[in-house]
Amino acid sequence: MSPGPDRLTRALLAMIALALGWMALRPHVLPAPAEATREAVAVNLERVGGRFLTGGAIPVSCVASSRP
Repeated sequence: MSPGPDRLTRALLAMIALALGWMALRPHVLPAPAEATREAVAVNLERVGGRFLTGGAIPVSCVASSRP
């Protein structure tokens, strides 16, 4: 007898490897259809960067850019 795995163990490991490979590739091969709804989303900005906004103003800092 050889110390390596027998044919059944090799077959099971190959099936597991194929299943894991398919699970990884399936979203790329068969992408799920995109769905959308017509629901309104309310956004309430109370805190930005941990700072409480008063008067509805969002603090903005302007930084000079080196891009032309």
